[in-house]
Amino acid sequence: MLVLSLRWAFLFLGSMTLFAADIPAGRNSDPSYQQLRNLALGGETVGVSNLTIHRDAGTFHLRSGIVCFVVPVAGKVTGAVFVGDGNFVLDPALPSENASLKMLTRESEFSETFTQAVFRFTDSTYDEIKKGGGTSSGSCDAGLLHDSQTAMRHNLILKWNLEGRLLQDVLSTEPGGFFLAFIHGKKYDGKEIFAIDPHGAPPLVMPVDPEEVEFATYNDNKLGVWAAFHFADEYKQGTALGSQTNGVIHIEHQQLQTTIEKNANLIGKATTTFVSRVNGLRVVPFDLYRRLRVESVTAEDGQAMSFIQEDKNDDADFSVILPKALAAGE
Repeated sequence: MLVLSLRWAFLFLGSMTLFAADIPAGRNSDPSYQQLRNLALGGETVGVSNLTIHRDAGTFHLRSGIVCFVVPVAGKVTGAVFVGDGNFVLDPALPSENASLKMLTRESEFSETFTQAVFRFTDSTYDEIKKGGGTSSGSCDAGLLHDSQTAMRHNLILKWNLEGRLLQDVLSTEPGGFFLAFIHGKKYDGKEIFAIDPHGAPPLVMPVDPEEVEFATYNDNKLGVWAAFHFADEYKQGTALGSQTNGVIHIEHQQLQTTIEKNANLIGKATTTFVSRVNGLRVVPFDLYRRLRVESVTAEDGQAMSFIQEDKNDDADFSVILPKALAAGE
């Protein structure tokens, strides 16, 4: 059982009162989260030639170039920067999504060219590139990684805590399956994102959950979701229509105690009981309005717990970090 103590600058009867609370030790204090948040390129670099990476309906052809990996966190490499000659082909299994892409591109095939890309992942991408790559003495532009971090945190539309999602798999006892690519496209747009998440594709431009795969652009002049769909295997097996949610927890009970003060502050305490849907769960995401500011999180025994919540004007997604991993059904 978790107990969340919340404060919020509450809009009430046309008036707004801002509340500035001291940041407690539990907020954003996890060492692995801080390493992900301040991630940089490491010294590991490989050269690639005609390397193909398949990710469901998306296929990356790294024809030639250099891949530079980020520094490992908790022994896991979660990202890479590519510089060279690349191509990305998107071919959804769903006919309606293919038709939509043809309408948007006015071409029979979605085929994008790029010379720069940033990959973030917890799946087998690191091993695949390492296995398919060779020696290289070149280097990558570290600014590409920084630009992708800035876009996800501060872009007016995106503002999704990518590091919080990566941390779920970094701290999990189970293998991860997350993949996201920032593609600097030459043909359609310079700000493209292709994402795959078994827990549900991230709400980048707009929510698309329970679909697990999406392609979107986040350019101010070309903003939108171009395609979103389930895994190809789900359509083959006939299970896609039955996929209503991919959340990692099921909330069984929640008790809310709230008070609205005379100065319009809303103070609340939420006692939440949930069951894990997956094995190895340590980072638990909650759908919390970004202006609700969490003061503390405690377990049923009163133990203070770490949690994630960035500034309300940035990627303020709220997650709780458990002291030990849960099994499915626990």
